[in-house]
Amino acid sequence: MTSTQDKIYSPAAVANNILWLARQEERPITIMKLLKLVYIVYGWVYAMTDRKVFKEPIQAWRHGPVVPSLYYQFQSFGSEPIDILRFPNSLKLLP
Repeated sequence: MTSTQDKIYSPAAVANNILWLARQEERPITIMKLLKLVYIVYGWVYAMTDRKVFKEPIQAWRHGPVVPSLYYQFQSFGSEPIDILRFPNSLKLLP
């Protein structure tokens, strides 16, 4: 059986978790902020556990780090806050 520590998640699961937490705290999240927070989560987990939280590559774009699949899912929001969970079937990381 795979432990939670060995689990590889999708970028969508990480993004959903951030959006869910932001919604609970009534904090607006734009796509730019979401992408940077996903990058921070990835880096923090990698630094603390020496494992990648997801396999999809992170690219260096003009305005910061981007997981392309997340960008294309949320680009329609532009600079407005994201008001929905775009991945309703993705695995939640929190209990």
